[in-house]
Amino acid sequence: KLAILLFECYPFIPPVSRQATYSSLLRLILGVSNDVAVLKAFLTRVVYQGVIRTCSHPVVIGVGDGTAALAVEDLSREKTASYKDYIDLWSYLMDPSEIKGLCL
Repeated sequence: KLAILLFECYPFIPPVSRQATYSSLLRLILGVSNDVAVLKAFLTRVVYQGVIRTCSHPVVIGVGDGTAALAVEDLSREKTASYKDYIDLWSYLMDPSEIKGLCL
């Protein structure tokens, strides 16, 4: 449940702390990798829930070169999460060199 909570809160985690988030998720995955059945169940649930949380945010319409964005469902001044906030997280989790770095 902690991994799913990290996906839920990821867009609101300060950029300074995101590296710790990446490595924590990978270490958690590596920690359960000793038992294939547990790893399969864990990855199935976390990836499924992660995709749901990634795609469940309002659509963001970019303006111009992407420096300004408007959330269709939320016109307030508060930070609105979008799927774009998750690109770094998914890229990190899918990068084989990061996984190899933690295994060494």
